[in-house]
Amino acid sequence: MLVDLLRAAHAGPSAVVTVVVAGLGIAADVPPGRLSLLLVAVLAGQVAIGWTNDLADVDRDRAGGRIDKPLVDGDDRLRQVVRTATGIALVVTVVASLALGVVAGVFHLVAVAAGLAYDLRLKATAWSPLPYALAFGLLPAFTVAARPDGAGAAWWALAAGACFGVGVHLANVVPDLDADAAAHVRGLPQRLGRRVSLAVAPVVLVGGCALALWGGGIDGAARAGAIVLLASLVVAVVVAGRVKADEAAYRLVLLLGLATVGALVASGSAIVA
Repeated sequence: MLVDLLRAAHAGPSAVVTVVVAGLGIAADVPPGRLSLLLVAVLAGQVAIGWTNDLADVDRDRAGGRIDKPLVDGDDRLRQVVRTATGIALVVTVVASLALGVVAGVFHLVAVAAGLAYDLRLKATAWSPLPYALAFGLLPAFTVAARPDGAGAAWWALAAGACFGVGVHLANVVPDLDADAAAHVRGLPQRLGRRVSLAVAPVVLVGGCALALWGGGIDGAARAGAIVLLASLVVAVVVAGRVKADEAAYRLVLLLGLATVGALVASGSAIVA
């Protein structure tokens, strides 16, 4: 059951987001004690979002034949455990977030609320990128606000985070388009279609990375290397898209997203306004 509980929590993405926040927190000089509390809040919020997603999508996943989802097999005991775990995770999220201060706490709770809104309502609408833009745009904001001085984040860091969220969302659904169609999920990427989503996602992510490179003052050999990397990944995404290698294209777009995150972390204290 523990394995299924972790799978339903989307443990991989939850861990990645938590690691990203850790990197940003170190870059923003958040003290170790407060950074630890921030990471508890973020991880709890992420697993709560993951569990809510799978609970809300049980019927859709079953209709779409998503046997990879642990709640689809009809195990009522597992669903009850997930519901209980979700409630506990949400309590931990609220307590840990507000312990960092009102500003940081509210920023993080709004980001978590955006993720829950996606799970419960916005996923199947044309507004599906909005929660991603809001949640990831706030990621640098609540990380920097966790400092004892309650500093604010640079505007370009917020914009780069939003670009990361939207770009990853556009690419994330590409491998599941057929299953989503069977489950009648009609978010913006599903409405745009495979080709347009794979074309727009790299553009948005490259824009986010460019903002981070510019705003963070990254220049010289580091900037040149980043430009070469971005160009190579974009070409690879285009090639994968043309041969309809959806999974490969999706993973390449994720690498573009990681480049954006890397540029944000490499910006160091410049992310603090």
